[in-house]
Amino acid sequence: MSTLGRVTRIATAAAVLLACQATEARQPPTGSANEPVEIEAEALHSIQLVNSVVRVYEALIPPGAQTLFHTHRYSGVGIDMTTARLIIEKVGAEPSSFTTKAGDIFPANAPEPYIHRVTNAGETAYRAIVAELLQAPRVSPVSATVADTSTYKLELENDHVRVFRLVLAPGEIAPRHTLSASSLTVTLSGGQISIASPGAAPRFVSVAPGVLEWHADPMTASVQNIGASTYESVYFEWKPATR
Repeated sequence: MSTLGRVTRIATAAAVLLACQATEARQPPTGSANEPVEIEAEALHSIQLVNSVVRVYEALIPPGAQTLFHTHRYSGVGIDMTTARLIIEKVGAEPSSFTTKAGDIFPANAPEPYIHRVTNAGETAYRAIVAELLQAPRVSPVSATVADTSTYKLELENDHVRVFRLVLAPGEIAPRHTLSASSLTVTLSGGQISIASPGAAPRFVSVAPGVLEWHADPMTASVQNIGASTYESVYFEWKPATR
């Protein structure tokens, strides 16, 4: 074989090797503990809302199903929408199991990003909605506190957010309340409500569990339950210092 032929074959082999290496480099994460996926790439998580302040995602895990290992990068607050039995496998920690309770509010915080996967070990689907604050530094987890006896009950507060719960019996009216800018409403139970703001005609709204409403500007309104069943919702109010 001529020198030119040998050089050509060497160059071709080198090109093939580089192409193979490039292909391997482009392979997506496997969802293992060593190669976790981002939340938006995890099939049992879905992004519901994103803006410059928050990202809201829903986790929906059928009975017996298991997520891939995925990374949590932001602090936030979550709501358990259903009661289910979960097994949590966090990288660097022993597996843990617990039972969620529908309507519970929990801090989704950690001092550092963490990787875990979740198995639904129960007989009912697990659903949760989590709002992550994109601009806040991470903090250690905080416990929920019940500090308010008004219609809007303060259930959790930390350096970044206040979380209020509103529960109205049929026909009941919540007094006028003002939410600050950058607040989020999550409906926990379906029904029909009337929202009355100063200087505006009442809005009549039919809602379902898990419906989100983002308020970019301050909002003052009273709410009346005009349906036949109890209405329940949660309000996330991000503190100005975090924006």
